[in-house]
Amino acid sequence: MPFGIGNVEFDRILRVYPAVLVYGIQNKFKRLLDEFSVLGFNMEVVKKQLLRDPRILALEVGELSRCLELLKSLKCREAIKKDIFHDGAFKAGYEVKLRVDCLRNHGITLRDAYSVLWKEPRVILYNLDDVERKIEFLLHVMKVDIQCLVEVPEYLGVNFEKHILPRFKVIDHLRSIGGLGDEV
Repeated sequence: MPFGIGNVEFDRILRVYPAVLVYGIQNKFKRLLDEFSVLGFNMEVVKKQLLRDPRILALEVGELSRCLELLKSLKCREAIKKDIFHDGAFKAGYEVKLRVDCLRNHGITLRDAYSVLWKEPRVILYNLDDVERKIEFLLHVMKVDIQCLVEVPEYLGVNFEKHILPRFKVIDHLRSIGGLGDEV
């Protein structure tokens, strides 16, 4: 393994992400490392992130570049940007990739997934399990169409316990006693 990953570290990578074995050094893996280098990341940064989460090797060539472009184009409060980049650009880009994958797993197109994150960058800061839980609740309990998240990505940017759940409980209660004339 290049850039000084020892046997113990490599064994851990294999346990967490055994698919690394399918990459030939001249194929995707080398092209991926070349992309990281072109983006300006030194191999120590790559190694640190790789040891933190070996699934980084599942990135497609060009995917991290696109995620970083999205991050550069964000128009949000400086405090949010600072929090997004707190652990560095590489980690921030990878967090975008994870959120895009999460949204795509629920049927949102790649383009729309990037659009959701651009419109509501706070989603990048939230724990992935929390984002997943919000989406599941909105889709399966509230019966919101997935396209609604594309049109109103703010649903993913609000606190679940403080905003979504209490409002749903009120609507559910009114619905149960016949207090709603029309469907919400």
